[in-house]
Amino acid sequence: YSINLLPFGGFCKIKGEEGGINDLDSYDAKKPWQKATVMAGGVVMNILLAAVLLSIGFIIGLPQNVDNISDVSNIKNRKLEIMSVLPGKPAELAGLKDGDVITKLGTLSNPRQQEMISYVDVHKKEKISITVMRGTELLTKSIQPIIYPDTGKGGLGVAIAEVGTVQYPWYKAIYYGFVTTFIYLKEILIAFYYLFKGLFSGAGVGDAVTGPIGIAVMTGRVARLGLVYLIQFTAVL
Repeated sequence: YSINLLPFGGFCKIKGEEGGINDLDSYDAKKPWQKATVMAGGVVMNILLAAVLLSIGFIIGLPQNVDNISDVSNIKNRKLEIMSVLPGKPAELAGLKDGDVITKLGTLSNPRQQEMISYVDVHKKEKISITVMRGTELLTKSIQPIIYPDTGKGGLGVAIAEVGTVQYPWYKAIYYGFVTTFIYLKEILIAFYYLFKGLFSGAGVGDAVTGPIGIAVMTGRVARLGLVYLIQFTAVL
């Protein structure tokens, strides 16, 4: 046993891990598959913790992208938000900005993401009236879409995201908590692939990674948004 006076990071010191101890209860004396099981324990617990946290988040109500959710009965505060405005495109020329929430598009009220994309494409040869909420102010603009030469489809020159707070009964929350965990896990593995690909191709990692101080700063920012945001961030972390 040991007393550790500096409570930083994680501590795990297994008997026989460094070799030289052949007692039957030491790590060094175990079979390869048993060693692998021990080493995988921390990884498995990270995954389970993320699933538990996300399940709790879905019980409380978890903010997320909802454009792929067809049943909106479990979604609260749904909104279609402009995430970025491309320079020189119709949206920027009309005065739209990042963070604007689209409340009306032509004849559509509170449109869904795919509804907006289809509507703009169908009416790409005519001006479209768009109403956005900016803070507490409602603004209405008239925009002439552009036609992208590579696809022939109409667009406004914005990146949009349909977001909302998703809440489920506890029994569904557990299911979706685990499903979302493995979706995140898949995306993280893909991100690591591109991270190492860039590293070996000479592109470097840039701002793709951060250390303990960066994580602490990010955690502080997320915590100020509210408990459910902190739960979600902790699960991803």
